[in-house]
Amino acid sequence: MTAIPIFDLLVIFGLAIITFAFLQRSFFQPLKLLLSSAKKVESGSKLAVSLSDTVFRVGGDEFLILLRNIKDTRDVDCVAEKILSTFVEPEIIEGKPMNITISIGAAVSPNDTTNSDDMVKFADIAMYAAKRDQETSYKVFNPSMLKRVNDGE
Repeated sequence: MTAIPIFDLLVIFGLAIITFAFLQRSFFQPLKLLLSSAKKVESGSKLAVSLSDTVFRVGGDEFLILLRNIKDTRDVDCVAEKILSTFVEPEIIEGKPMNITISIGAAVSPNDTTNSDDMVKFADIAMYAAKRDQETSYKVFNPSMLKRVNDGE
């Protein structure tokens, strides 16, 4: 358990490429699809984040984006919207247009926790809540999500 140093706000976005498994099974070589999606994640984050922020793949179709020095929680929404906007247009993969959809979950420190393991866990819980929600592709963690996880939803 590592404590996160307190300064402004720290945000972890959990990001999943929803259509990854379907596209991988149905049409494309997984490496080409992953590289294309990773480029979109990277380009979307470059539009939205600063040089002090980090984007990395954690496995399969999931990425984490670590945003440092966020001044206001409203900025979290702006960054998420900028990343989501990079996935609006279809991606051309092997000459075919493909819609790639994503879900983003966010956890904010110190608001949600100052523990780094919990930050990743909470971002993941919010990301899965966004996956389940038909109305939006983005959710910010709130403690009520823990009850749903513990209840098996």
